[in-house]
Amino acid sequence: WVEHLGIPGLMAFADNVIVDEHSDPYIIGMVERNGFPNLVFAKFDIDGNQRYVTTINQTGSYAEGRAIVVDGEIAYPVGITNGSYGGASSSGHFDVVIGMFNTSAP
Repeated sequence: WVEHLGIPGLMAFADNVIVDEHSDPYIIGMVERNGFPNLVFAKFDIDGNQRYVTTINQTGSYAEGRAIVVDGEIAYPVGITNGSYGGASSSGHFDVVIGMFNTSAP
């Protein structure tokens, strides 16, 4: 199977792909949304059906996914951003950002 992930007319790319213990692939990268790069990660099932797509960013900032690790029911996407998250302010340059998500819920 082959699937497409993106928004017509806007830039999108994948930085990494991994497969969990059920052979479900996850991709992480960047998709342009509202004029700004957003960290994106998506889960597909073994048959190529999109299970969910999540984007992370704040308006006016840059965010790009670089890697993802899945441990059972938890996914940890990691990337870079110049935005502020979780109560932490940006350093004024690019910072590392990490999230934690349940893999069975969108």
